Amino acid sequence: MIRLARAEELDRVNELRREVNLLHVQARPDAFKPGFSAEVQHRAEEFLDRGGLWVALRRERVVGYAMVEEIRRPETPYRYADNYWSIDEIGVEQASRRQGVATELVRFLQGEARRRGVGKIELSVWDFNAGAQRFYQAMGFAPSRHFLQWDDPNRG
Repeated sequence: MIRLARAEELDRVNELRREVNLLHVQARPDAFKPGFSAEVQHRAEEFLDRGGLWVALRRERVVGYAMVEEIRRPETPYRYADNYWSIDEIGVEQASRRQGVATELVRFLQGEARRRGVGKIELSVWDFNAGAQRFYQAMGFAPSRHFLQWDDPNRG
């Protein structure tokens, strides 16, 4: 079952977010800070307050989450106006992975976006996370742009 999160579930959501954060820290210690500060934990509450924190439940236990924000971009001389959902974070507890939780969560969000008249969902995936890339492509997501990075080899 997928539904909007409740305030009393924030601690559990942050436990799951800590797992996801650790994966990123281990894969890219140059980019992600270790630990899980109060400020980082507070982001979940901000999404909850805006109605953008969704949870996946199994036997009434939170096993997954998604932090979603609606983006409204006005038209500019370069681009047309745009309205879409951005998945800021998504995660499933280690013990529940590969059991359809993420699939259910993403399908629900796709349906909810469609129901609300939002025709596009965007998210970003780090290059190290090939499994997530394959998953999202299987869910109908396609690359829309690529970010490239140059690191100065002489940088300290």
